[in-house]
Amino acid sequence: MIELKLQNPETQEKLTALLGDFNHQKALLIAFDKKLTELEGKKAKNSATLFAVKGEFESEFAGIKAKFEQANELSIDDYTETKKLKAEFESRIDFFKAIEEELEEKIDSKREQAYTAQTNLTNTRKRLFMFYGEALINEFIQQHQTEIKLFRSLILDCADYDEITGKEDESTFNELLTQKLAKLDIATPVEFNLPTLTLSDNWKPKTPVQKHAESFQQQKETGFKRLLNNI
Repeated sequence: MIELKLQNPETQEKLTALLGDFNHQKALLIAFDKKLTELEGKKAKNSATLFAVKGEFESEFAGIKAKFEQANELSIDDYTETKKLKAEFESRIDFFKAIEEELEEKIDSKREQAYTAQTNLTNTRKRLFMFYGEALINEFIQQHQTEIKLFRSLILDCADYDEITGKEDESTFNELLTQKLAKLDIATPVEFNLPTLTLSDNWKPKTPVQKHAESFQQQKETGFKRLLNNI
């Protein structure tokens, strides 16, 4: 874990608190995303099972149909067995569909949690960077006041006079400073990198307006509740 150091104790305390918030929110986001990965893995496994059950049913029914077309007759035993087989497969298919619905609801909830955690982490990261960056600039200026005053005076002394402000034009100094700083490599510590997520970059939660509108719509039963109420 990276350790950020500042000379001013009060500023250091604020920085440490911000860093603590960042690390906590990062760990929270990783935990949410890990759970999301697990849920999506379960959904993929359930979808594969559902596909296999449907394929087995279609295969069994195709065999029965072929037998009928060949013999051109159907016994009561064959018919009864076919009805039982159909009911059994439909029950199994419906069961796995209910599992899928349960997982989809959990996945949506976990996606929203991960999205909120990602937004919070990004905002905390911005606050941390701005606070630490400004604190470092302030310390640098404090430690090198003499040199900074000298080179600023040298540049401004040869700058054009701005008749509007009644002062030397500082744009030359600002441009020179920007050019010099732009040549430096940007090296953000890897500890501050945002984690790679299962959550898609394009995914967005429902807006409050959408949720409000849905609250007036008739809610369909899903998952195991739908399954049990339809027995």
